[in-house]
Amino acid sequence: MASPFRVRTLIHKTWCATYANPNPLMFGLVVALLTVTQDTFLFPYLDLSRNESIRDFFQTLPFPLFLLIIAVFIGKSLASSQIFILSASNFLRQPKLLTPYSRFIRALIYTAIETVSAVLVVLTSYLLFAPLFFLNPENTRFSLLANASLSIFLISTLLITVIKHLTLGYILLSPLRFRSSLNLAAGLFVRYRYFSALSFFSALLIMLLFTILGNLVILQYAFIGRYLPEVVSETFVFTVLLFAGTFISVFLEVFWLNFFFILTNKNQKKERVLPLTQKDLEGIPSTPFL
Repeated sequence: MASPFRVRTLIHKTWCATYANPNPLMFGLVVALLTVTQDTFLFPYLDLSRNESIRDFFQTLPFPLFLLIIAVFIGKSLASSQIFILSASNFLRQPKLLTPYSRFIRALIYTAIETVSAVLVVLTSYLLFAPLFFLNPENTRFSLLANASLSIFLISTLLITVIKHLTLGYILLSPLRFRSSLNLAAGLFVRYRYFSALSFFSALLIMLLFTILGNLVILQYAFIGRYLPEVVSETFVFTVLLFAGTFISVFLEVFWLNFFFILTNKNQKKERVLPLTQKDLEGIPSTPFL
């Protein structure tokens, strides 16, 4: 079935919601700070990754650095959960989502689901790419296996990412439990797989554009440090990276929240019972209201 949705509409809704609600920006800044901190600690090991194999590179990393990566991931998940809650509360006009107890419980659930999905992605990548460590890169089989592994990994990441965000929407914003939320999320993905895939690649493209922006900022840092040594170039770099990281963290969270609302036909202006609170997939219309 052809998808009746437009990614352009989704991006437009996300853009309007992002700048119309400044409350999540503080938590977006926290995510950006944690990201820059993690990248700063990982930066000295980038040269090692160019001169060593991937297996040797991971063996070189100290154990405290792995603990730091885990701690940063949990911190970013907790901050992202607050972006989700504030944005959803503003959209649904439900102040009860903002009570301290409600925010705490939802933050824990959000972090748990994010952690499980991240473990699934890491495990999938290990199972797909571990055999490549034992092959010669000049071998013909290496190229075939590498391309196949990348394709399977991308498809798996798409499935995990989309179903994760749909499950988060159901379990945090409806009375459904995890199993029902997961079943509905998988059913929605199957029904709207084309729109889901387009949304995933759109989010991936947005992340790629901001990654390119970050690399350009680093190049600008090198230029300023060489020709204008009197300028505090580190301040310039961190300011731009924090600004970009704050915006992209909020934008992507609102992007997936609006994606969930579009698929579940959740319109805050209607008072009737909506598919968001229904437990059967059959209750979800095939052509949601946009």
